[in-house]
Amino acid sequence: EQNPDKLAQFISELQIQWYRVLPPHINDSFTHVSAIDDTIRLGFLSIKGVWYDVGETIEQERKANGPYTSLEDFITRNTSIINKKTIESLAKAWAFTGLVDRKTILDNLQAILDRSKNWWTDLSAGLFGGIMQPTLSLTPSPEAKKMEKLLMEYDVFKTFVSWHPFDGLYQYVKKKYSLI
Repeated sequence: EQNPDKLAQFISELQIQWYRVLPPHINDSFTHVSAIDDTIRLGFLSIKGVWYDVGETIEQERKANGPYTSLEDFITRNTSIINKKTIESLAKAWAFTGLVDRKTILDNLQAILDRSKNWWTDLSAGLFGGIMQPTLSLTPSPEAKKMEKLLMEYDVFKTFVSWHPFDGLYQYVKKKYSLI
């Protein structure tokens, strides 16, 4: 895990210089920060509560067996690193975007943890010794509001990545006070 204060300063400096900063994602990120042209993709170590071995495991599993197709696929392929803090931090950091909404993950955290713990037992306990593929059932949650999302980001990055609460304020101030 990197120093959150230094990371927040790094992210802010990049944004000031008009670099596009993308949050970590289980199918696109690496353990460390990566850059392509003027786009910076935060790495797993950028997330508060995610350690080096977690980032390496996610990256190596993806490299060996291809992209993750669902949250369940991610869980079954990474059972050794699944715990409450890891899933919570990855969800708040947008790491599952496109697969499952982060609020749904946070609201179903216990079911996810139970599924992770019981996966191997369920897999080997199929009818007459056959393999039974258990499934993960999540209760859908309403999508998080913009401010909730920002607070989640701030919790794991100590800064805002997707947008800033003051975005758009300049135009208001300019109009209100006739600034040029």
